[in-house]
Amino acid sequence: MKICLLGCGIYQPELGQVLAQIKAEKLFDCELTETYLPINLHNDLKKLKTAVQEALDASDADRIILLYGSKCHPEFDLFLQEYPIVRFDQSNCVELVMGKGLLEGGMDSRTFYLTSGWMLKWRELFDPGWGVDEVAIRQSFGCYNRILFTDSGMTAYGNTFYCPVKNKQVPGMPSLCQYCAAEAIYDCTAKS
Repeated sequence: MKICLLGCGIYQPELGQVLAQIKAEKLFDCELTETYLPINLHNDLKKLKTAVQEALDASDADRIILLYGSKCHPEFDLFLQEYPIVRFDQSNCVELVMGKGLLEGGMDSRTFYLTSGWMLKWRELFDPGWGVDEVAIRQSFGCYNRILFTDSGMTAYGNTFYCPVKNKQVPGMPSLCQYCAAEAIYDCTAKS
């Protein structure tokens, strides 16, 4: 059986490591493939829809697991119903990565939650090809009081972070935070 994980590139840093170990140790009796789409497709819903459909149509897998939040595209329920895929109910990448613990604790609407993938790939979302759009970053984060980075311990950031101070660049803190007026918080509780 061939299984394809099709998802947003936001998952690649962490999921890539997990899948490499699964493949190396031959933990499953199937062929696992992965396809990651650019995260900046979220900026244009028509392109996101087209890219997802094209990737689904091009896949020769027996089963496809879609790694997008249910709210990443408002029409996912409509245009994905014709595909025999596995989907998840979580609304976005943070909920998918963090699981029930985050949901049970309650997501604060004034907190922007970052995963390792976000930390490593934020520039792809805010760089249209001719440099970082600082205005778009400020507008995107202007409504948040806090930025919460939850460390899975699977990327280099997990080893270089310590609790950052409001508006202060710290070792390992990507330059994304220089654009935010919010308090940056490092949450080490996700490490297991």
